[in-house]
Amino acid sequence: MAVGAPQFIGSPQIYYRITTRVEGPRDTVSVIQTSVLVSI
Repeated sequence: MAVGAPQFIGSPQIYYRITTRVEGPRDTVSVIQTSVLVSI
């Protein structure tokens, strides 16, 4: 937003990070992460 600054080109996008944690038998733990891109 300053004089001489490059202009933003393109559509805005939002990244969501989804994390799932599962506790199983015998104290096992599994963690899974994924990213999702959403265009506005």
